[in-house]
Amino acid sequence: MSIGTTQLIREFLAEAEEHLLTLEPNLLRLEKEPANRELITEIFLATHSMKGTAAYVGLAHISSFLHTLESLLEPVRQGSMLPTPECIDALLHGVDVLKDLIRHVAEGKAAPDTTEIVTQLTAWQQTMVRPFQGEETETVGRVHVPDVSGRTETLDAGTPEQEDCEVFADISRQQLEMMRLALEKAHVSSLRGHVVDAAAIRAHVETMVKACQTIQSSAAMLNVETLNTALAEHIRTVLTLEHGDHGLTDQDLATLTHVIQQLETIIADFCARNAVETPAELSLPLSATADSISRSVEWSQGRSLLRVDAERVDELLNLVSELVITRARLADIGGEIKAMYEDLRTGEVILHQGAGLQRKKNARLFKKLKERLDETTNELERLTNQMQEATMRIRMVPISQVLSRFPRMVRDLARQAGKEVQIVISGAETELDKTVIDLIGDPLIHLIRNAIDHGIETPDERINMGKPRQGTIMLSAYYEGNQVILAVNDDGRGIDRRRIMQKAVQLGIISEQEAKTLPKREALALIFASGLSTVEAVSSLSGRGVGLNVVKRAVEKISGSIELNSRPGQGCTFFIKLPLTLAIIPALLVSVNTELFAIPLAAVEEAIRIDSQDLHTIETQQVMCLRGRIIPVFDLAQLLGRPYSENSEVTSVPTGRRDDMARLLDEVEISEARSYGVILSDGEREIGLMVDALCGEGDMVIKSLKHQLLTIEGVSGASIRGDGQVSLVLDAASLINLAMTRVKKQRRIRSQRV
Repeated sequence: MSIGTTQLIREFLAEAEEHLLTLEPNLLRLEKEPANRELITEIFLATHSMKGTAAYVGLAHISSFLHTLESLLEPVRQGSMLPTPECIDALLHGVDVLKDLIRHVAEGKAAPDTTEIVTQLTAWQQTMVRPFQGEETETVGRVHVPDVSGRTETLDAGTPEQEDCEVFADISRQQLEMMRLALEKAHVSSLRGHVVDAAAIRAHVETMVKACQTIQSSAAMLNVETLNTALAEHIRTVLTLEHGDHGLTDQDLATLTHVIQQLETIIADFCARNAVETPAELSLPLSATADSISRSVEWSQGRSLLRVDAERVDELLNLVSELVITRARLADIGGEIKAMYEDLRTGEVILHQGAGLQRKKNARLFKKLKERLDETTNELERLTNQMQEATMRIRMVPISQVLSRFPRMVRDLARQAGKEVQIVISGAETELDKTVIDLIGDPLIHLIRNAIDHGIETPDERINMGKPRQGTIMLSAYYEGNQVILAVNDDGRGIDRRRIMQKAVQLGIISEQEAKTLPKREALALIFASGLSTVEAVSSLSGRGVGLNVVKRAVEKISGSIELNSRPGQGCTFFIKLPLTLAIIPALLVSVNTELFAIPLAAVEEAIRIDSQDLHTIETQQVMCLRGRIIPVFDLAQLLGRPYSENSEVTSVPTGRRDDMARLLDEVEISEARSYGVILSDGEREIGLMVDALCGEGDMVIKSLKHQLLTIEGVSGASIRGDGQVSLVLDAASLINLAMTRVKKQRRIRSQRV
């Protein structure tokens, strides 16, 4: 298949993606607004546009299926059928199949069989058609169409639309050209050295058969009986030659030539009667076979497409132009420095000798060069910062790409659970890095499923409680600093904190003593523990105690955090905090035993200096009081399993005394040296980390770790610093979990001793 054909299919896939993003939400709106004629027209035009484009690029199976959907929509558009919930169900089911067909094309796979669903949709249409708002259909083959302005017009249901005729003409001409080329090649294969190449002949005949089938499928969309009958008679002749094992005789070649001529005549006559102007020459031969389509899109397998605003690309291009100019200035300065170096090396210039006037001249020369270098360096810094921001904006996509799927999901799950639930979405225009967008969908699905299954009550229960019959799930997205907050709120029964603690005690997650003193927020956070569920019976939606644990791990995997706020009897809200991007993050550099670690600034509450008198001990745990808050304090080196480094002063101690000196340093010197602290928070908990020094802030380019390093607790990635050395990037949520786990372990050990 030619490069042009591949490009056309790529454009179709992009167009189909845009239409599918609006088609499903519009159908859901139509269910609530059945009299919205403008919405019905928009839905019909989307399917009609995709049908025409699919037919043009040779995807006859998609075009044919869209024709079935269009036929189901036509009575709704004309007013002879109500857009009832049953009708919307059928259309949504058709959209699901359409998505599957398009996905198979994008992945280069053969098209699935749609015969069964087409039969179901056709049968459903025939049984469910009824007049819109009591209006009667007039006569067979003619329907009464209400106009927006109140006027009515009569359409002949047997007359094909002009656009459909034009599409059919284009497809037919392309397929006839393929048939002529295949016939010519088959003739050559029959004459090759008087030795019949049966395999090649079969391949050419198969090409002609598929071309005929494409023409027949395109004609079927027009629903013109005389055209279908005329085509079927001649196509049947081609089909009789498909399974022959011998070569083509002269009679066979003459028959095929006659068939092509007859098909051309029939199609030309049809086009003339319908006033269709067809191109004299074909610019692009297309094939509609599944194999050729698969080959044409092999390039896209495993690749992710990103649609970018042209304005953002232009901005980046302008910055690159400025960068080229700055590079030229740096090259000029580099040339001058090189010339000076050569003069110094050869002795032509001696800095500290010569007359005072010469030394002043050299000093002015070096000062001017330094000023130029500083100016160019500042300009380079400005450009790289702007390029970084522009590049990150290119990767930013609206979160509506994820949120748009949820209205359909809520509708289906609510009906499955026997409940009435609506979803309200706000902030869909909020932008996130595409990587985050791709990974946040599943956690949100878990939260919504839990809200429908566990949170929202049945209609009768809600009425008895004085609530509206229909439950509401609010899904909102908004910016907060350099983070995006996703809030999932429902107005259901909320979460019973006491039941959570009872389950946690039964599962051994906490002890009974801990349950008595556990703060409210920490008690609610137990719902994220693996295997914990307050539901007695497992449903098809949830209840196995794994969903929220999966949510928490998935959110933390993308450097986010999740909080929970519940109001018994009123509902609960999950807050997911996400970074704007995962590629480059602002971070605080800290030093521990000659090593530098990067802590994401999003998790840093503040950096402080810690004096020895600020630290206190409660039950063997170091704590500090910071503006009225008691914060547990941990040594970062010990959390990471590095009490001291081989490069530290301990390595200079003689072997026999190393253990004693190490213990002494651990108890005295290190406590004095580590006088800096970093307060970390995941939104729910906070801890203090003791470090050797605070080394400043900077943007860190995060690189993922190899598989064998992924199990290191507290580490999310690595970054290469300006000096070429590598710093590990710490995961704040994982560090806090690690610290709290150690505290709980120490408490259990003490309770067992008591």
